[in-house]
Amino acid sequence: MSHGLCIQDVMNVAKSINKKVTKSQAKSILKEYPLAQLSDPSGSWNLVIEDLIYNVLSKDEGNKTYARKCSITGKGMNEGWIVEDHDMYFSKQKDAKAYVKSCGYKSLKKAFKDDFIYWTEWYQDEPQYVENNGVLFDL
Repeated sequence: MSHGLCIQDVMNVAKSINKKVTKSQAKSILKEYPLAQLSDPSGSWNLVIEDLIYNVLSKDEGNKTYARKCSITGKGMNEGWIVEDHDMYFSKQKDAKAYVKSCGYKSLKKAFKDDFIYWTEWYQDEPQYVENNGVLFDL
């Protein structure tokens, strides 16, 4: 591989986070690594591999991964409204509107123009939560 990583590197990272991956899963991770590294150029190789391990394991288990958790519903989300200064996330626009009004804004549009809140999509390769049987867990 041109990136210099091998199956044993993936196995070692998996072991360091108390996970087990098969050789087939490790090969899949190594195939995904170059693109994942480009998506997160500041991430060290082992952290990028760790994220890929979680992604592969959750896909193989039939679990869904999410980048954030809605502050209102408690459900996972990969896109939505964010108020960074308050560490608040909203999957529904109506909840974002209600929140900015409770903070003194007359509208979501005004809060957006003031850079108080914004809408975004998070990369699928940076999950922080996994849903298993309808229950959301931190990764």
